[in-house]
Amino acid sequence: MKEEDKFEASTTHRRWIESQGIPILSEFSVPNLKEIKVGPWERLGASGAYVIFNAIDDILDAYILELDGGGTVKPERHMYEEIVYVLSGRGAATIWNEGGPKRTFECMRGVCLPSRSIPGTSSSTPRRTARPVSMSYLPRPC
Repeated sequence: MKEEDKFEASTTHRRWIESQGIPILSEFSVPNLKEIKVGPWERLGASGAYVIFNAIDDILDAYILELDGGGTVKPERHMYEEIVYVLSGRGAATIWNEGGPKRTFECMRGVCLPSRSIPGTSSSTPRRTARPVSMSYLPRPC
């Protein structure tokens, strides 16, 4: 293992990703996000996988979710903006800030979730699986 690989493998963010217990794909590029294997992700209550783009270190954070028809993910607070692109199926996102009104909108392509919001995502098609990919520019949990 090269010295720079040892440093990268030991970052706090990388250890957090590994603690999630979901598949991790670490590549320079990914030809097809629809074919990445996902596994149970207890924290979000859905299936998911992390994608680490080796060319840009910990700057870009990406994960894929797979929601059964009518399924939802547990809400989480975001410190940074997050871009969500729906790879297949259809979904809805509900966002809110503490003490503020909830807003729900349908996601069929892409959406940018604002920083410091609390999003919850669901599959809006009862019989069809939705598969969104989410990206943010810094580690997200707060």
